[in-house]
Parts: sequence; C-alpha cells; structure tokens
Amino acid sequence: MEKGLDLIKTVMNRVKTRYEKILEDYYPSYESLGFTERNLTFNFCSQYEQLWNEKSSHEHNLVIWQEVPICNEGKLGEHIDSLIIDNDCVYLIEAKRLNGTDKIASIKSDIKRLKNVAIGKLEINKIPQNVKMFLIVLVDFWLPRLSANQKNKNKLRESFNELCSKNAFSIVYDAEVCTSKGISDAEHYYLLCSACEV
Repeated sequence: MEKGLDLIKTVMNRVKTRYEKILEDYYPSYESLGFTERNLTFNFCSQYEQLWNEKSSHEHNLVIWQEVPICNEGKLGEHIDSLIIDNDCVYLIEAKRLNGTDKIASIKSDIKRLKNVAIGKLEINKIPQNVKMFLIVLVDFWLPRLSANQKNKNKLRESFNELCSKNAFSIVYDAEVCTSKGISDAEHYYLLCSACEV
C-alpha cells in the first residue's frame, strides 16, 4: 500500500467520492448551515480503513481513534481530532470548516498543536517512537457561485494556503464535490487537505 502524502491524496479522492454518493440521497444540513467538522475526520478515517482492508497484508494492526487526549506537563485538556497508527506511520488529523476569518486563527492553533505533539512538546499516550509522522489539516469550503460574492471567500482560501505554506504544509488536495450537478444553487462545495511530513 502506498504511504505518506500520496496515500493521503488517494484517501481524499475516496472521501470526495463518498461525499458525492451520500449527497445523491441525503443532504445533511438545513439551507446554508454547512456540515460539521466531525464528518471530515470520520470519512477520512473510514476511507483510510477501507483502503487498508483492501490493500494491506494485515501483518500489523491498524489503530484509528477520535478525540485523542493530549497531556501537557501532566495535565490533560486538549485533544487531536483523529489519530491513525499504521505500522511505521502515524497520522495526526485536525479538521475545520473554513467559513470565517476566525477559522484561520483556529487552524493556526491546530497546526501549532500538531507540531508540538510531533516534536514531543505535547504528549499522546503510547504513541510509537521513531515513526514517520504526518500532520493533516482537513478543510471544507463553500464558495458562492456568483463571481461578485467570491472575492472575500477566495481571500479566506488564500489565507489558508498562506498559513499552510508558512508552516511547511503542502496543499495535497483541493477539489469540488459534486461538480456535475452541484449540491447548492448558491455555492460550490470544496474539500481541501493540507499535510506535512515530520
């Protein structure tokens, strides 16, 4: 099975396909409320597991956990949205809805927390040592269909891209969901993924 950033992109393609299949039958929101962040991590982890089941030799266990507690100098309080341990690779995952400028500050805080776990400044219990570690930020983004309303939203996307670049994260995925029929008359819907290997 492929590893690292290529694997993350493959999983994201599967997440997009899964979203499109779900949205054919069910719209999980009211009007323009959007979708909760938990669906990003749930679908990423479930597609990772499905791919692992299809491709892996199963010589080792796959660990997937949500809301992973972090220890900071003996005190619990913060968490990482999702954790995947796949033999010699660990994936730490945070998710956000990119729907306002406050989310950029929140993503910046998430990236700092991910990096602090990766360098051992913050601790996750029993996380394997001497492994490849991948830090992932999953984002969903609604872009108005009318070009007159796109300017501010595109600035938000640019701010996200700049933040990722400044922190050595690469945008590994940026794709519109349901391009053929659209899921909203007013907006395009995108899934984005930024990642960094530590």
